[in-house]
Amino acid sequence: HTPYRGTPAVYPPFGYLLPYTFVLFGAKCGARLFGLLGIVGICSLVWRLLGLRDFKTLIRDSRVRISAIALVVTSYPFLFAMDRLNVEILIFLCVAGFLLARKARHFQLAAILIGAAGAAKIYPLLFAGIWLAERKWRYVFLALGVSVICTLSSLLLFHTSVNEMLRAYSEARPYWDRIILEIPDAQRFTSSLFA
Repeated sequence: HTPYRGTPAVYPPFGYLLPYTFVLFGAKCGARLFGLLGIVGICSLVWRLLGLRDFKTLIRDSRVRISAIALVVTSYPFLFAMDRLNVEILIFLCVAGFLLARKARHFQLAAILIGAAGAAKIYPLLFAGIWLAERKWRYVFLALGVSVICTLSSLLLFHTSVNEMLRAYSEARPYWDRIILEIPDAQRFTSSLFA
């Protein structure tokens, strides 16, 4: 089953493989698990950013509790997770993990995370430019290598080719431009929290 038949595709194959694995649990259960993973990931990120060590701090300090809840439920990734169950959730978590790993000087982990995010959608690879500026070629090549390996292995799993993927990209832009321009906003996001 290839993601490049039917509606024109906008993601590289790894971007489809990440959420596709949840479909193995059935459509409804898979969607719930995918959303839960996104929400747990975002909550974990907020937990880490607030520097919380245990649940006692969260329960005792009302300012921390209110801050944590506000950060989670008002964040765009959380709203997107609740609204669309899109692969952007996992990309966001990989980029956030990259930033945290880089800050902790775990450069290999950071390169792997940004490479995986780059395989799902190309723009996260721009973060590898940090290492270009620092002349840390090893991590640039590791991130690019992870991205290429994830992309090629996804192509193999979907039994598709690079040519089919590129054809789908070339058809996607005019298709989605027409959808955006021709369909009124009220109809375009009828199942959205943002409608």
